[in-house]
Amino acid sequence: MELILIRHGQSVGNIRVHEDMPDSPLTELGMKQAEKVAKYVSKKPVTRIVSSPLVRAVQTAQPLSEALSLQIELWKDLYEYREGSAYIGPSKLEWECLYPEVVVCPSMEEDGWCYPGGETPATVCERAKAIIQKLREPQYENDCIAMFAHGSFNDYLIREILHISSGAQVSFHQSNTNVNIFVIKSDGTEVRKLNLTEHLELAFRT
Repeated sequence: MELILIRHGQSVGNIRVHEDMPDSPLTELGMKQAEKVAKYVSKKPVTRIVSSPLVRAVQTAQPLSEALSLQIELWKDLYEYREGSAYIGPSKLEWECLYPEVVVCPSMEEDGWCYPGGETPATVCERAKAIIQKLREPQYENDCIAMFAHGSFNDYLIREILHISSGAQVSFHQSNTNVNIFVIKSDGTEVRKLNLTEHLELAFRT
């Protein structure tokens, strides 16, 4: 399967860095970045669009969803690494009203999904491992998945894909709407792109 891993566009939380904003929306620039990454990724043979249940990731996925007429599947465990307090996100009904193109996964709570907080590198690593194990399941073997998530969590996902120890002093910088592309096979992984931002003019890179 082919995985196109994308960080969300610039969010309000990216600018107001001293405020605790667990689920901040995109800025005007972030919306433009989302349009540009959609134009780039829509040229790929995408069969599924998957997103974190945080609004900034869903908003980044929306232009691609519209361009390809594909729904956005929310995967609950794609949320960003959070050491702070818990946060309760939108309910299933609220999602359906706000974003009709979204498909809420069965594990999402009816009265609002919980962004638990209080995470450690070890718990984030386990969450990333579970996501990659899921992608290796036979049902996704022939898919090309565009996955929208977050800077810190994408770093953990990439290290898990590449079997890099969580204790290794290695990290993968993730710019807003950057693109990482991998072909995940039963006998190994092919790395095609890392932190690609060529779809953005210099003035739009953050």
